[in-house]
Amino acid sequence: MTGRVSLRLLLLCLLLLDGLGKAELRAQSWRANWGEGRHPSSPEWRYDLEAFEIQEGWLSLSAHEGLANAQSTLMTSVTLPPKVRWRGRVRLDLPLSKRNHSYILLACFAANTTLKQYDYVALSLGGGDRSNASLVSLRLSPRGLGSGARFSLSHERILISGRGFSMTSALELRYDVRYEEGHWRLYLQRVGEAQAFQLIGQTEEELRLSDLRNTFGFVCLSTPRYRSATHFTDIEFDDKVDEGMEMPQPSPEDDPSSSYLLLTEIMAHPEPGGEEYIEIHNPTSREISTDGVGLLIGKNSEQAKYYPLPKSVVIPPETYLVLTKSPSAVQMTHPNVYVEDIIQAPLPRLNNSGCYIGLYRAGVGVIDDVLYLPRLKEEGLRSRAGVALERIRLSDRSRYPNNTGNWTSALSSGGFASPTRPNTRLRDPFGRDSQGEGGERIARLVDLLQELRSDPQASVLLMLYDLSGCRLVEMRGERAIGWLETLTSHAPSALEALPTIHRGVMILQLVVRSRERGVQTYSLSFLRP
Repeated sequence: MTGRVSLRLLLLCLLLLDGLGKAELRAQSWRANWGEGRHPSSPEWRYDLEAFEIQEGWLSLSAHEGLANAQSTLMTSVTLPPKVRWRGRVRLDLPLSKRNHSYILLACFAANTTLKQYDYVALSLGGGDRSNASLVSLRLSPRGLGSGARFSLSHERILISGRGFSMTSALELRYDVRYEEGHWRLYLQRVGEAQAFQLIGQTEEELRLSDLRNTFGFVCLSTPRYRSATHFTDIEFDDKVDEGMEMPQPSPEDDPSSSYLLLTEIMAHPEPGGEEYIEIHNPTSREISTDGVGLLIGKNSEQAKYYPLPKSVVIPPETYLVLTKSPSAVQMTHPNVYVEDIIQAPLPRLNNSGCYIGLYRAGVGVIDDVLYLPRLKEEGLRSRAGVALERIRLSDRSRYPNNTGNWTSALSSGGFASPTRPNTRLRDPFGRDSQGEGGERIARLVDLLQELRSDPQASVLLMLYDLSGCRLVEMRGERAIGWLETLTSHAPSALEALPTIHRGVMILQLVVRSRERGVQTYSLSFLRP
């Protein structure tokens, strides 16, 4: 009898050891499983399940309609190994701002259950005024029912700054965050570029995880326009902290020629003697070939026909390429074009009353599209000849039918069209279509400031953008006017005072509302070294 009991105890111990071994093995490697349905499944995931959708392996934010400013949270329970490497991939279809940004909550390192305060290490994607990815510590405190947001976010502190890795021109990235014995390292890589992962930084102070039983999740802040513009995939962690930075295998999405070409301008109703054209843009730092690329044109997406582009045409980085049946006619009506960037293509006639235009790549599908409609232009210009429909924000990669708000008529200051050049919304109406001298433009700005000071009832909104259309800074009222006055009197001081680390060319847009003059919009480009 004793022998049988001992044998049973031995078998039981072996089973327990076997079970512990498997649990430990599972803890060393974890990959997000969203479930089988349209939304993340419970009980594995909790909180705002309906605010996220699963689309071809991507977790996509899809915040509820009707909310002025939504906060969507998704979390799950995990068990972390003693040393951890978090990895994943993020795609952003939106300009980062205070109201449009996200956090990937990696791990909770401190909890005060009495006060209901939970401190996390998180990957911040554009939090605050930043336009980059940074590693931060962040406090989450649950809010009461009916408050609109599930958590209040506070006590944010930068652990590793992503300064120098701006996301204003990179809309997709991979991250690799490593933790070992209280120290953290952050690696980032832009998808679609040849560079390997970059070590962004590592912490000097210790910030230890107190409990390996933990939580992982996302907090996404969004406005109605961009409520479905943040996407996550390849979410996982393991304990391979000591491994080198391997280069991920390329996928069709990594190919700039499939992911990063954009439609930027459409001339469907040219002036007499002119010619229709469609402009496409390469916003990347790499050359892109037109091989396998074509246009879909028709009454709608279902009836559109395919028109291949001329083969072996190389589009240089940051270049606007115009496709037209008659390059000479485009040159005649738009003398400031870059002749080498106009390509003859056998395009059909575009319907002035409306037509679907899609950019297609073999093996990938439609990579960008829009439904050209005269009503997208400003009132008074909808039937006027020679007015192009142009893209407003290059960073907004929303597809038809969700992108109609990203298209409008070209500005009169730019001649109502800008073939082969940056769109007029990124150019300067203060001077001679961005060709005037800086002194002349500052003089015009001084005159405008005098007008604003003489009209105390005027409402002033100032916004700064980078060349991709991403909003960097927003100021209102006296703060905006005061900063403009400093810009005219001592530009270096004004530039250093900007609450953004962005350097290079910036686009200043000023919106003035007054009873006498209505709504007026002004733009000015300048360089911040």
